[in-house]
Amino acid sequence: MRVNPSGRWPDDQYHIAVAHPDCLLDSSIGNIQALKYSLTAAEQPFESCVALGIPYSQLPRHRFEFTHGLKYQGFINATKFGAKCVPIKTNINGLQNLTDENCLFINAFIPHKTAISTIKHNLPILMVIHGGGFSDGSAENFDTKGILRNYVNQDIIVVTVNYRLGSLGFFVNHAYEIKNAGLYDVLQAYLFVTSITEGLRGDPNRIAILGVDSGAVMAELLSLVSFPNDVRPAGIIAIGGSISMPWAMSPNVAEVSDDLVWAVGGASDGVSIRKADLMSTVCAPVDAILNGTEEVINAKRRPQDFIPFAPTFDAVMFNAPDLSTAMRDAEPIPHFYIASQYDGLLRTTEWTDHNFTAFSDGVAVEVKDKATFTCDQFHDYVDSLFRDDTLRDGVKKEYLCNVHLGYTAYEQLISDYFFMMPMISDAMFFAKHKHTTYLSVVNPIHLMLNKTYGTNYVPISVLAETLFFTIESPYHSIDLIDHFEYHYYIMHRHFTVNNIVEFTKHSKLGFDPFPKADDKNYTVIGSHFEQEPVYGNIATKFPHLSFWQKVTKVYGTSAFNSNLKALNDEFTDQPIGVPLPQ
Repeated sequence: MRVNPSGRWPDDQYHIAVAHPDCLLDSSIGNIQALKYSLTAAEQPFESCVALGIPYSQLPRHRFEFTHGLKYQGFINATKFGAKCVPIKTNINGLQNLTDENCLFINAFIPHKTAISTIKHNLPILMVIHGGGFSDGSAENFDTKGILRNYVNQDIIVVTVNYRLGSLGFFVNHAYEIKNAGLYDVLQAYLFVTSITEGLRGDPNRIAILGVDSGAVMAELLSLVSFPNDVRPAGIIAIGGSISMPWAMSPNVAEVSDDLVWAVGGASDGVSIRKADLMSTVCAPVDAILNGTEEVINAKRRPQDFIPFAPTFDAVMFNAPDLSTAMRDAEPIPHFYIASQYDGLLRTTEWTDHNFTAFSDGVAVEVKDKATFTCDQFHDYVDSLFRDDTLRDGVKKEYLCNVHLGYTAYEQLISDYFFMMPMISDAMFFAKHKHTTYLSVVNPIHLMLNKTYGTNYVPISVLAETLFFTIESPYHSIDLIDHFEYHYYIMHRHFTVNNIVEFTKHSKLGFDPFPKADDKNYTVIGSHFEQEPVYGNIATKFPHLSFWQKVTKVYGTSAFNSNLKALNDEFTDQPIGVPLPQ
C-alpha cells in the first residue's frame, strides 16, 4: 500500500476514453459500449471498463407495478449514468432535475487489464445496494475512483443498483396485490446480472450482494428467496442494516399507504379504498405523490416509525407463510455483518451531507442538545418506544440514568435497540441455522467531526459510503488534521476493504477468508459461531447484550421487529457460550 508522505489523500490520475473498442462488451442482451478508465499514477497502473446506465428491466406499465426482464436490445450506449430514482424529498441536494421514475439502471465496473496481465474472465461479482433508509440515495452514491482502486484493482467486478424509493417503491395495497416494488426491482437487477455475467466477464457462481443500511436489509431479504442453485447468491454482506431492526420492515406501511391514497386520490369515505381512488394515485403527477407523502408522514410519527415506507413480508417472493418461517427455511448462504457500536448516531445527528436524512427525522434529541437532555426526557422516550410496562421498567433499569448521563443512556439505547442488538440477533440466528456467519465491529474516530457534528464517532452506514467506497478524504469537506489520522483511516479502509474483497472472492468456497483482530476499535469473528466460541470478545464491547437476550427470551425477536413473532428462542439458545444473567 502506498504511503502518502504529505499526509494528504492520493491524487491518482484517471483518463477516460469514451466508447473505446476495448470496452465493447458482448452480452446476452446485446453489445454494451462502456467507458475505458486508465489509472496511471498508482503503484501498478491498470485499466477498467465502466458501463454506466444499463437498463435492467422493461418499464412497468403503471406506477407501483413489478418490473419484467429486459428484452434483447441489440446495442446499449453505457457511457453515462442513468437518472436517479425519485427520493421522498426532492428538495435535498438539488435533486429536482436529476431524478425520474424511469430510473432502473445498473452500473458495472469491470477489471480490464494491467501492465503485466491480459484481460481476465470468470471474476467474482459484488452487487452493491445503496442505503438511505428506503427513502433516498442512488447507485451514484459510491465514488467511481474508489470502486476502481479499492475493488476493481483487486479483480472484483462491482455492480451498483438503482431501485424505486419511498412511496414510489414501497407503497402497499393488499386488496390489489401491490407491494414491494423497490424490493422486486433489486431482485430483478440481481437476476439480470446473473443473466449477463459472461458479458461482464464474471463468474455466475460467485455473485455476492452487499447492502448499506436499508440496502443491507434488502440484501438479507434476497438471501431468503428460493433461488435455483445456479443463481443463488454466493454471500451476503450487510453493513449497518438487518431484517430484525425495528425500522427495517414497518408493520404500518399498508396504513400509511392508505393515508397516501386519501391525500392524493381523494377517497370518498376515508375508510375503504376504491379502485378509482387507487388509480388516481397511480396516475397522479409525481409532485402530488411526494407532497401527499410528506403530509402523511408528518401526521403520524412514533419513535420506531421514522422510515414510513419499507418492505413488507411477501409470501409469494419468499415461498413461506411468514417471515420467521422464511428465515428458518432459507438455504444456507454465508453472511458477513459489519456494524458499529455508534450506529445510533444516525438518529441523533443531522447528516445533511449524506443520504441518511430519513434516520434523522423525528428524533427526541440531537447531539447539539445533549447537555440539556434530562433523565425525565429519557424516561418519557422509553415510555413512547415500548408499550409493555414491564419492558419499560426493565429498559430504564438497564440503561441507568442520572443527572450526568441522560443523553448517554439515550444514545446507548438508540444504538442497541435500533441497530446493534437486532444485527447480532440475526447473525446468531443464521449461524444457528448453518449459515456460515461473520461479524465485524468497526469503531473509527474522526477527530474533526466535533466541529461539524458534535461527535467523534461515525455510524457504519455513513462510514461505508464515505470510506469503503471512496479514495477521497472522508466527509470530503473535512480535512485530516495530521499524519496519525491519515494513517488511522488508511488502516481501517485497508483492513475492511480487504475483508470485503476476500469474502466476495472466497465465501462460496467454504473456508475462512479473514484475518483475526481484536482491539478496542476493531474485532472480526472469522469462523462459524457454533464452531469457535470467541463471541465473548464482542460481548465485552456490548454491556447490554445479555439484557436483550433476556428480553427476547420473554418477548421474542418481535421486541425488535413485530414481523418476527415466532422467534422467541433463536437469540437465546447460546450456541456461542455467552451466559444469560441469573
